[in-house]
Amino acid sequence: MLWVVIDEGVLVRRIGDEATMAAQMDHLLDAGHLPHVTIQVLPFGSGSTVGLLGGFVIAQVRGLANTVYMESAGQGQVTDRPDDVADITTKYEAIRAEALPQRASLELIGEMKKRWIGN
Repeated sequence: MLWVVIDEGVLVRRIGDEATMAAQMDHLLDAGHLPHVTIQVLPFGSGSTVGLLGGFVIAQVRGLANTVYMESAGQGQVTDRPDDVADITTKYEAIRAEALPQRASLELIGEMKKRWIGN
């Protein structure tokens, strides 16, 4: 199971040309329709959020301790310390609660794809 929350900024910040951006939207749409993948978009309207402090990944593997990878501008850190994992998991749940539901997120990604094709 993969559950991803992406900031709306990644849909509008141009990296490459229009075709590249449209292809990225296609990739997100394809992935978002897989049964084991959930993609949510955190809209600009959410304002300031704990997710602006840096990216992170929470890995939960059956039989192993949960692990977190936290990223900042200068470095990345991996930890399985329960307090750190709990803190990041709480932050993730707060971000996820502010994000658009999957269906609305995929609709927004589709709209952004059309904008990139039209540029």
